[in-house]
Amino acid sequence: MLFVESDYDFACHHVTPINAFKDGGCSIEKAREARERWPERFQVYAGVDPVFPEQALDSLEQQVEELKPVGIKLYPNSYTADGVVGWHMDDPEIAFPIFQRAHDLGLKAVAIHKAIPPTLAPTYLSFRLGKGPRIRLPDDPTATPSHRRGGEPTRS
Repeated sequence: MLFVESDYDFACHHVTPINAFKDGGCSIEKAREARERWPERFQVYAGVDPVFPEQALDSLEQQVEELKPVGIKLYPNSYTADGVVGWHMDDPEIAFPIFQRAHDLGLKAVAIHKAIPPTLAPTYLSFRLGKGPRIRLPDDPTATPSHRRGGEPTRS
């Protein structure tokens, strides 16, 4: 629908390894399908979860071989059914091996996502994981009346 209903004719797709979902949100298979169906309209970024280093390094190699990505996109948190774990880009045990392998595989770009993925908005996280304050978003039916009118999000 992106191309049918808009002025866009080129997109960047990235694998999203969010382990709280069965296929990670945007699976390798989905990236492969987009790349195969519309090779002139999609570029692909690999995506791994650095919190699981061995799995991440193996997956990165697989994605480079299969998808021919232009770079790697990473999320600063790991989302699982058990909770959220953060990592830092200057962590020599978590980040550096991923950056080194990406470099060794010829990837030229490293993109870091700077927000919670829309599919894991705080409302979902607090409900699904039962942790942290519940943040009510505009489309949340339990939001306060002032928030539904465009006021600031409220915490409970």
